[in-house]
Amino acid sequence: MEASEACRLLMRRPWLWSGRDDAAIEAVHRFEDEVRSLVRDLQWRLVVEPDTVRLSKSPPLRSGERLLFEASVCLWMWLCVAAIEQLPFVTRTADLVSGAREVAGEAEIVCTGSLEELRRLRCGIEMLCERGVVEVLDGTLEELEDPDVSALLKLRHDRMLWLVANAGPLHADGTWMVDPLAEPREWIEGCAAEAGTGARVLRRLVDDTVVHWADLSLPEAHWLRTQLDGKVAEVAEALGMWVEERAEGVALVLDGEHAALQGHSFPQRGTLQHAAVLTRDYVLASGRTDGAGCPGPGWRAVAAESVGEQLARWARTHRWWSDAYRFNIPLLVLEVRKFWTRLGLLRVACGYIDTWWLSPATARWAGPCPMVSATNENEGRVGT
Repeated sequence: MEASEACRLLMRRPWLWSGRDDAAIEAVHRFEDEVRSLVRDLQWRLVVEPDTVRLSKSPPLRSGERLLFEASVCLWMWLCVAAIEQLPFVTRTADLVSGAREVAGEAEIVCTGSLEELRRLRCGIEMLCERGVVEVLDGTLEELEDPDVSALLKLRHDRMLWLVANAGPLHADGTWMVDPLAEPREWIEGCAAEAGTGARVLRRLVDDTVVHWADLSLPEAHWLRTQLDGKVAEVAEALGMWVEERAEGVALVLDGEHAALQGHSFPQRGTLQHAAVLTRDYVLASGRTDGAGCPGPGWRAVAAESVGEQLARWARTHRWWSDAYRFNIPLLVLEVRKFWTRLGLLRVACGYIDTWWLSPATARWAGPCPMVSATNENEGRVGT
């Protein structure tokens, strides 16, 4: 069980640094053989050092809208990375934001200064904090632009190259075989190496809530069906999980008792989470099961307009909801849409009237939910 917990922890947090993740680093060292066996099956790379553990992994292919939501935040993370190269070891958040906007201007990316842009900037900096590239020495990330009250940051320039997940083959000591400074073109080409069919499917099982049959190519679907009792079961056992074959796809899940003990059930607190559950209940109860754009068996659809109407009705009756959402229904609709889309459980068919298609896997959350992906099992913002 401890070895499985160490594997699951590394799958969802591939950056472990001393001083922040000492217990996790010790667990990976203790069960290094088991972790490396799992990583080999997934065709990822693992670097284990006394004070650092880095799992070089990248997410599987996502749907267009899901990728768009993630890319809008990742864009600002990379703009901050480019700005960090020109900043000193210790700096203010305001200087980092100013530098990121200068880089954006050089790349001909329009900066609006809107609240949404600031939110994405903040999320990008938080992503760098999660990866150990930025450390907050004093203050918080609430204020980004005012130099008098913005946070004091410590920048770890030595960790920036670890941000590239698939940076070509490595030597045994973790250094690259191709020098990115001497051979940049060859190094970039090495970053795009494609994994085998089995590894691609296993990565989706580990990273995604459910692997839907409709999202797999014919070779991938055939491999998954033939390996459910083979390699898939072995990976599930290594993660301390079990394989659930569903009409719409396949998922790796924790048993209900284990998930409840570790607090991995669906996050039921908060306006967004409550609104997402109510929307799920509405779609599953009144949605249709056929029509243009249906992703697969069991998916249910409603018009996007009806979702907005229902959320407006619930906002009037649930007065404890955040005013930021109660009095801005379009924002609430967008955030609920992002919530389910990031989990891979919502597809939107655009047309004269947009249609929301919700996966039948969401019905697993009718009560306390035992369903948890290996990567997101303890990540409240997605609540897998």
